[in-house]
Amino acid sequence: MVWVFLSIVLVSILAAVGYEVYALANQRPGDTISELFWAVSGAYPILPFCLGLVIGMLAGHFFWQRPL
Repeated sequence: MVWVFLSIVLVSILAAVGYEVYALANQRPGDTISELFWAVSGAYPILPFCLGLVIGMLAGHFFWQRPL
């Protein structure tokens, strides 16, 4: 089961890196991952807040668990 999770994470990272390399190579403005996120954040300002909230909750859940 762990290898399935790690495979999904690895494929996701490789897909993001592959898209970023493609976006940087084609020289078209506004299509890198950062630029897309900036555009969406400008249109929906609540998005960065919600994303930070979710990431913060997951970090707290995974890394600061109470011992049983």
